[in-house]
Amino acid sequence: MTRPVANPVSGRPLHASIREHAMHLAVRAALIGCTLWMPVAAAGEPTLVATIDDAHDYARYGQTITYVITLTNEDPAAAATVPVAVTLSPAFDGDAATWQCFPGVDGVVCASAGSGLLADNAVLPPGARATWLFSVPIQATPSETTATLTFAAGDIAPLTDTNTLVIFKDRFDVPYADGTEALPLQDGVRDVFALAPAQGTAIETVRQWRLPDDSRVRVDRLRLDTQDLVRLRLAPRAGAARGSAWAAVHPGAALAFVSVDGLVVLEGAEHALLVDRGAEARR
Repeated sequence: MTRPVANPVSGRPLHASIREHAMHLAVRAALIGCTLWMPVAAAGEPTLVATIDDAHDYARYGQTITYVITLTNEDPAAAATVPVAVTLSPAFDGDAATWQCFPGVDGVVCASAGSGLLADNAVLPPGARATWLFSVPIQATPSETTATLTFAAGDIAPLTDTNTLVIFKDRFDVPYADGTEALPLQDGVRDVFALAPAQGTAIETVRQWRLPDDSRVRVDRLRLDTQDLVRLRLAPRAGAARGSAWAAVHPGAALAFVSVDGLVVLEGAEHALLVDRGAEARR
């Protein structure tokens, strides 16, 4: 005996329900297919934070200024090949500029040093920082009254630092007004000393000497994270000041200064630092 099959949808033929169900499955499959083919959203750009500081509001004509420039990646994603560069206003002598890069942690990539305008490419892991020390002299007789440096890195907004140019300002008219007196030193005599604890993060002069030709030599120190860096600077009786690169100093290391054969030399840092006193010192 044949039994009639009940229609699950009251008042509607069975074949209509089957057709609607099939259409529902087709629409669902189409939607799933569209989702599978949608492009995956790209990760956002790493968050980069930059700072520049030369610890001055004023600068003398002919003075060499050192800027501490940092670039930090504050994003969980790595920042690969970030271009960094500086531009200078006409008050600077950009051709005489020098720079060094100090990676903060393993994995940071940047050029170790260069001359002229800073132009580098950095690779920054998450949370990492790179620091550039950029030294550039002010023109001796510029027509400008201010000196402006602009730093650009990747797509972040450029940063600027402006110094007002003066003849004397902020006790620049007082010789060695930072409290460090110039010690008389004869050629060939060594002066051995150790670094005192850093007073802050700015560049500070920790030792100065007066040579027989009346030129002055000083040791500058910069505390960078947990590391001390030193450089040697020479101010001759006549002519422009000149200096060495920066070098790291191991904790507790003894530094030794000597002037001999027309050179001033600082030993005891990561590598010896020297500056040529020029032809006048060899007379």
